[in-house]
Amino acid sequence: ETIMLLRWIFCLLGGLAVSSADEVTQRRSFEISFDSDTFLMDGKPFKYISGSLHYFRVPHQYWKDRLNKIRLLGFNAVSTYVEWSMHELSRGVFNFQGDADLETFIKLAQQMGLFVILRPGPYICAEREFGGYPAWLLSENPNMKMRTSDPSHAFFIEKWFHELFSRLKPLLYGNGGPIIMVQVENEYGSYPKHDKKYLSWLRDLYLSHIGDKAVLFTTDGWNQDMVNRGRIPGVFSTVDFGSIAGKSFSAREEVQKLFAPLRKIQPKGPLVNSEFYTGWLSYWGEPFATVDTANIIRTMRGLIQTNVSFNCYMIQGGTNFGYSSGSGSSDTLKLSLTSYDYDAPINEAGDLTEKYFAIRELLEEYGMRVGDEKEIEALKTKPKGDYGIVEMEPVVSLLQSSIGSEPVETVYPLTMESFNQSYGFIAYTHTVTDPPKDPSVLQVNIRDRALVLLDNVEISVLAYTVINETPLPPTMKSGMNLTLLVENQGRRNFQLLSDVTKGIISNATLDGKILENWSTVSYPLTPEDIKKIEEMATIDSLIDTYEFPVFLTASFTLPPPAQMNNEVRKEDMRGSETKMSEVVTETNAIPAGEQKLEQTVVETSKSRMPEEVKDSENKPQDAIQVENQTPAGPVNSVQMQEEVTEAADLTTTVAPTAGNDAETTSMGVSQARRKREIKSDDFPLDSYLDMTGWGKGLVFINGHNLGRYWHIGPQMTLFVPGVWLLPYPQKNRITILELHYAPHDKTVRFSTQPIFNITGPTVRQIYK
Repeated sequence: ETIMLLRWIFCLLGGLAVSSADEVTQRRSFEISFDSDTFLMDGKPFKYISGSLHYFRVPHQYWKDRLNKIRLLGFNAVSTYVEWSMHELSRGVFNFQGDADLETFIKLAQQMGLFVILRPGPYICAEREFGGYPAWLLSENPNMKMRTSDPSHAFFIEKWFHELFSRLKPLLYGNGGPIIMVQVENEYGSYPKHDKKYLSWLRDLYLSHIGDKAVLFTTDGWNQDMVNRGRIPGVFSTVDFGSIAGKSFSAREEVQKLFAPLRKIQPKGPLVNSEFYTGWLSYWGEPFATVDTANIIRTMRGLIQTNVSFNCYMIQGGTNFGYSSGSGSSDTLKLSLTSYDYDAPINEAGDLTEKYFAIRELLEEYGMRVGDEKEIEALKTKPKGDYGIVEMEPVVSLLQSSIGSEPVETVYPLTMESFNQSYGFIAYTHTVTDPPKDPSVLQVNIRDRALVLLDNVEISVLAYTVINETPLPPTMKSGMNLTLLVENQGRRNFQLLSDVTKGIISNATLDGKILENWSTVSYPLTPEDIKKIEEMATIDSLIDTYEFPVFLTASFTLPPPAQMNNEVRKEDMRGSETKMSEVVTETNAIPAGEQKLEQTVVETSKSRMPEEVKDSENKPQDAIQVENQTPAGPVNSVQMQEEVTEAADLTTTVAPTAGNDAETTSMGVSQARRKREIKSDDFPLDSYLDMTGWGKGLVFINGHNLGRYWHIGPQMTLFVPGVWLLPYPQKNRITILELHYAPHDKTVRFSTQPIFNITGPTVRQIYK
């Protein structure tokens, strides 16, 4: 009887606990009041200022630091896309660990007091490979039509969303989580060809998972055509636009004009700019893109005065590690950089730029709850590691290595996806049978870039939309091997995502005759492939003579912490600072005949909020943030302070010396004269790898793919996260695949700051 009584009591208590939890959840609501033109959070008016931070562009060890810096800026929300390709690595094989641990990212945001705006796509653009779609879809169905109601397309989305939202449903606001808004598709109105049936189907799929636990919304460009095409009945519409240039206009009036097209189709409800651009994307072969801080602040003031909720795209850009960078469009070769710095308020390495401080100053002026200035200054810049010079040793030429797949014989060349390959390189080889003409001309269409080799010696380069034919040398004879090594440089992330297969995409002709009988080998260059190359790097295996493309490797050891602290102290004593007016110029060690480049450190202003935008216009009566309201529910200020203090302790503390302001160098890196004591748990430090003098290729450190480098710029350095390095006295391993040429001494140098070339050649020029 006693046991039965205890069971009854436990059941009763359990039922009361569940009931209590249900009541709390029922009290949580996030909705739109169209009558009062506002969001309502638990029945109270609410606005947000958000910043875009993509979890997939930042190592997970740094998420807390970045989210903390967003909170200290005065924002109350963070926005992120969800990248399908990062989570479903192959059909039905899911990954939510490490840098793909989306649930942890969202929970960390909630701990920081930030709400979450989720953008799951499935198409996300984001300048990512294939717009976030997994490339294995093309192997499942080469004719699949993305962003349409194609049944095969819909089939895989349903499977993916079931997996995704089974994990995220508890994190919706109505269920006790921080997710207040969920975006349906992404800027669908940008394209004249649109499938309304698809949009309605996708809306209903979202509703089946989200219900009323968060607000569904769309984002489109601000003009009338885009707004009309992207609108989905029953889904809240928002727009995007960037800063407005000029000094004489009324920011409020200009912002109202940009919202006028939206008001024609959605007369009531809160106004939202879901992508207020704080910077812009950059492509290989073009100048590094920047956006003026004064224009950003001026337009942001107009957004606040118009009572707009807005999301800053990006608050931090991060990095397109590995093969994750995309390409812009189909008619021109617009390839996104490895760096996604975006000229954002928080730079690629997580350091605070002058834009950050200008935004903080503006929000403080309007009564937002921003972080303490001293606390922010302490987090401004984390020291970077100068790990010196590393001499690389050649190991094996790519085409002579054992990491390729078994050769597949076909009559005509097939695409990369036909061989179930998504990324990396693929080699097509044809044995010359007929005596060639003098000169002979090879014609073939490829995506994206191909090295043409004769018996493994480079003859020329072909490029999608740029060059599809090349003369072959008179030395070519019957029996020689003609090889096209094709590189996937990133699938298109823009428009309707057609024509995105890679490799050879047409028949190849020699002097007008179709070439038959091809042997194809795949080189996806996975971490396992790189490990095999590194295992070959014994003293006996290193080679003196080699042919490009070639793997080079080396091991290196970081300095001990005490030595690094001594170097920092010496720098402080010298009072070394980088002057913003100086231009760093170096000459690349490029073989004769190659165009030389200048490297220029991008200049940024030391000012914070520009003087010309500090006006005395009236502030709105309602502040953006709701007092004592957090993603976890109402809290008191003491609780909040304890949480954020704990978060701040996770970042490096760098105390400025009294009387010395920080000087901001390229990309906002601080080189202040200050006392800096690097704690042992700060090691290893982040760094940059300077690829000056190298041609084009990939870099791997300790099995991590840092991404692509290319001598045409503007990016000349690759960001090296310290969390990917092994501390002293362990050995680190760096491996490079170089396609064309290396410096005479075959060295790479670590740098404490990024280098961007502003005046390099265009993509077209490098193929001439």
